[in-house]
Amino acid sequence: MLFLTDNEFFGYDQVAPRIQQMQIMLNAILDESIRTDGYFDNATVAALITFQQQEGLLTDGVLGAQTAAALNLAFREHLSDRRHDTQLTEALDYLIERINS
Repeated sequence: MLFLTDNEFFGYDQVAPRIQQMQIMLNAILDESIRTDGYFDNATVAALITFQQQEGLLTDGVLGAQTAAALNLAFREHLSDRRHDTQLTEALDYLIERINS
């Protein structure tokens, strides 16, 4: 999970491990393929703005405490959705194939 203090912000052209965490989360939640090396580039800004718009947040393209909290919630919901569980999907497909053969 991604934790920020109230006065901690990350934005364009910065590099940090928390930015990398955010990028990984955005890729999963938005089904994006932005970089995941911790560098806050234009594609990262665009993905973050998309997420902020979807969540009704201030769309400033900056990672702050409010956006981080929303990301955490959305990421938890994403992970708990069985449609995103690729191992379960593959296992079910395998079982269905075995039953039908």
